[in-house]
Amino acid sequence: VSVRFLGEGMFNKAYLVKVLGVEKEFFFRVRLPVDPHHRTASEVATLEFLRRNTSIPVPRVYAYDSSSDNSLKFKWILMDRVKGVPLREVWDSIKLEHMVDVVNSST
Repeated sequence: VSVRFLGEGMFNKAYLVKVLGVEKEFFFRVRLPVDPHHRTASEVATLEFLRRNTSIPVPRVYAYDSSSDNSLKFKWILMDRVKGVPLREVWDSIKLEHMVDVVNSST
C-alpha cells in the first residue's frame, strides 16, 4: 500500500491510497473530531443516495468510522477516487444550456 498526502482544509486531511495489484485509486479523508458526530455518517448516506438515484458521478464508500473511538483517533472515510474537474473550475466556460442541464439533473 502506498499513501500520498493530497492536501488539507480546516478540519480535514486528504490522502491518495494505492494498493499493489489493484488498478483503482482510493481517497482517504481524515476529519478532526470537532464537528457533530453524525456528520460523517450523514455524508456517507448522502453519497450513497446520490450514487443510487442520480447520474452524478460520486464515489463508492468502502468503509468509514463516524466516531473518534478507533486506532486513528479521528473520523475517517475510505472511498473511490473519482476523477474529474470540479464544476467551479469550468462553470464560467460552459454554455447556458449545459448549465441548465446541470441544475436540472440535481433536482
